[in-house]
Amino acid sequence: MTEPGRKGELFFKGIAGGFVPSALQQVAGDPTMREARSVVDAMRRKMPGYAEGLDPQRNILGEKQYIPPALGPDWISPVTQTVHRDGPQPLTEEWKRTPQADLYDELARQMMLHNSAMKVSPDKLDGVDLTKHRSPVSGFTASDRYRELTGTVTIHGKNLKETLTDFIRSPAYREGLSDGDYDRNGSRIDQLRVIVQAFRDAAKAELRAEIPVLDAELMEAQRQGAFIKLPPERRPLEVTVRPQR
Repeated sequence: MTEPGRKGELFFKGIAGGFVPSALQQVAGDPTMREARSVVDAMRRKMPGYAEGLDPQRNILGEKQYIPPALGPDWISPVTQTVHRDGPQPLTEEWKRTPQADLYDELARQMMLHNSAMKVSPDKLDGVDLTKHRSPVSGFTASDRYRELTGTVTIHGKNLKETLTDFIRSPAYREGLSDGDYDRNGSRIDQLRVIVQAFRDAAKAELRAEIPVLDAELMEAQRQGAFIKLPPERRPLEVTVRPQR
């Protein structure tokens, strides 16, 4: 069994959340899905007046994720619409091989084709735990602020969603690139990831400007990372060597 500590933590989070009646979550009136990074968070997420202090869950576009009003097909596949008025219907073979003009559909199609998700940014950036810092702008963790900024910063006057939408509708994307296959990425998913990373880099720069203490910690992490590449006898005495796991 790999990562027993991590699996145990997830198991106890589920138990903790189960002790809070689900009806309370509806009473809370908070439609936002919330992050739960600890057992306590898992309980707070379902308690009125406490859930709002947790980071909101976001998608790769930096948008908050909301609890669907009722269970149904859209709950099972929230990234794509259940029925299309025109064109191929989601999850059909025709849909899988046809580039979609709707960004959410196209992202879902690419993820399904390659059985790999384009994930939100992790809580650690260059080895620094972003959940240990708070954003003076949003009041949430620097991790959430990083994800939010990824969706709101602009490059050439457009944010991430606008840039991706223009790209997937362009002749270059639809006619000049490929999907690849189940085992190998095509040029479409590769280029989508390049664009997402460019906006994350821009968001990182803004985040560092907003939180000076985080900027200093990231600079130190980069310094340590550079020194660790040197032979031991050439490293400064203060370099910290992390034990291998």
